Amino acid sequence: MFRSWLSSQSVGVRSISQRVFSREFSTSKITQAPGNNKIVKKEKVVKNILYCNFGRNNTHLALVSVIEDLNFLKNNPELSYNDKMLYYLRLPQKLRIHLSCGNVGFRKAARGEYEAAFQTTVKMFKLIEERKLFDDLEVDLRNFGKGRAAFQAALLGKEGLKIKPLVTKLSESTKLKFGGVRSPRERRL
Repeated sequence: MFRSWLSSQSVGVRSISQRVFSREFSTSKITQAPGNNKIVKKEKVVKNILYCNFGRNNTHLALVSVIEDLNFLKNNPELSYNDKMLYYLRLPQKLRIHLSCGNVGFRKAARGEYEAAFQTTVKMFKLIEERKLFDDLEVDLRNFGKGRAAFQAALLGKEGLKIKPLVTKLSESTKLKFGGVRSPRERRL
């Protein structure tokens, strides 16, 4: 659908409107059916992304669904070519599940340990199975805490047997420092 629309458009030089980032037009998932006032949802889950942040003191896992509004072009005919292109390049994401070591029951310094991250990962996998979110799954890893090794062990072990076949992409998004302000010294005990 988008490709046929894209081929029929002529590319013009225009600045990208700020309306893309405001709530002026509908990136919503609902439209009104013609002839009646019932609201019908027209959305499709494109993929799921599992964001994993392995900090020094905690491990955070968040599962989001990337959602496409199937009626976006019909609902927003006044948008420029660039605005429409921006929507499809950055589809909205909807949070499905968020877990951290504190949610599993670990407190204070125990949240930064290997066992806490392992149990958090296992619980996340069980929730994915229970809620039947068996779409394509991308895994996005960030930082190098103790929980990173625990997550990899759970994914490659018997706990991840049903999740591992779903993974289509594994990406690394740890921020690297080039220059910048000098970091505080490392704490020595």
